[in-house]
Amino acid sequence: MWTWQTKRISLVLLPLSRATFLWRKSFKWPRSLLPSTSKSIMAAAGVPVVEGYHGEDQSDQCLKEQAARIGYPVMIKAVRGGGGKGMRIARFEKEFQEQLESARREAKKSFNDDAMLIEKFVDTPRHVEVQVFGDHYGNAVYLFERDCSVQRRHQKIIEEAPGPGIKPEVRKKLGEAAVRAAKAVNYVGAGTVEFIMDSKHNFYFMEMNTRLQVEHPVTEMITGTDLVEWQLKVGIFFLLNISLESMLPSGLRKGSITLDKGSILAGCDEDRKMGG
Repeated sequence: MWTWQTKRISLVLLPLSRATFLWRKSFKWPRSLLPSTSKSIMAAAGVPVVEGYHGEDQSDQCLKEQAARIGYPVMIKAVRGGGGKGMRIARFEKEFQEQLESARREAKKSFNDDAMLIEKFVDTPRHVEVQVFGDHYGNAVYLFERDCSVQRRHQKIIEEAPGPGIKPEVRKKLGEAAVRAAKAVNYVGAGTVEFIMDSKHNFYFMEMNTRLQVEHPVTEMITGTDLVEWQLKVGIFFLLNISLESMLPSGLRKGSITLDKGSILAGCDEDRKMGG
């Protein structure tokens, strides 16, 4: 039955459904993108990447030769890996084969794919992720970094923003690199560009999380933003010719924000004892 109430509801829902549709359509990062491809894109965009081998030849001999070329210690990583699975460190040539076989077994079991990549191992690393946000008009901004180096079994326990001990000039370079990464794939919406950082504050691209991460409130607290609101606005702003710039607080817009506060998120990890 058609009534004026029905018509009113339809008129309200139509813009929202269009915004949702456009939001999904705007997703630019291919879900099937492998690390070898993503790192090639990042390198071409001027984003630092760790020296490594991401080739198609997966023979043990080839991987061993590439490890020797890169120089030990090296990280052996499953191409389709995640959550720390299929990762092993080979500190010396004599242990490479054993670690490779172990990584292959775990990768095959976890991902049904034992393809590996070899990268230079960054000793005493920090895990730093940069919050980025892009709109439909090619604009992208960074909202500073979160340090998530405190981990257990490659799972984050502590998230801290801004990253402690990171100098302003390094922070700026980190953010600019993250923006280049986002723009290289025409990224739209909230995303996180993850870097590994060495003791000298050199940083290298690891991966990009193409979603609004659960840790995003840490960033919201130091920037005064509401990233969930931004997600909704981006879909609506696709219809209005308004760029991301208008959504930023004035301090961020002018690039003069002062990070005079910090935020920490702590996770709780529960273990079960076997047999009692």
